Amino acid sequence: MQYHVEVEDDTVRNWGEIPAYRQALESTLGPGSIESLAADADRHLDGFVSAAQQLYRNFMSAATGAGT
Repeated sequence: MQYHVEVEDDTVRNWGEIPAYRQALESTLGPGSIESLAADADRHLDGFVSAAQQLYRNFMSAATGAGT
């Protein structure tokens, strides 16, 4: 599993500008998959941001020993 905590509103579309990325995605999911993935990412962006914030808070807590 790979999770891109840095996803922003243009991330998937930027990936689609890289021919090898677009080709790999379309060979797996079919034509138009960049647009479909971008639409899915747009719908879930608030959740991505919330998860990223929690991940960073947890990391900083672990790194600084806070809460121990």
